[in-house]
Amino acid sequence: MAAAAERGLPVRLIHVWDLAAIYSWDAVNVAGVSSEWTENAERHLENLAVEWRQKHPEVTIEAELRRGHAVDGIIKAATESDAQLLVIGTHHHTRLTSFLLGSVTRGVLHHATCPLAVVPTPYES
Repeated sequence: MAAAAERGLPVRLIHVWDLAAIYSWDAVNVAGVSSEWTENAERHLENLAVEWRQKHPEVTIEAELRRGHAVDGIIKAATESDAQLLVIGTHHHTRLTSFLLGSVTRGVLHHATCPLAVVPTPYES
């Protein structure tokens, strides 16, 4: 955030989600699962954006929800906005897995056209 504030640049929070492959499109639409999950994703993203806006009022923080494969969504969003830096958060459940990159991080690392920062959440034992 400090780098964005120093340069007067906005920060875009991108949340990309999709339904698990076990759901068929017909079942999803009939049961309303898609709209429920969309609402949950929107609520989660907006809560996150509000939190960051309160912490860093000097930075313009934009939030965008996308549906689809996470790697594709992140790379497309970065390309469309001519991103100067991608920051990917990671979460690990054990100290051992904290040394590994997840599939989304690996995918973004292989396809990103700008610098990438991988920021893990603190490990809690």
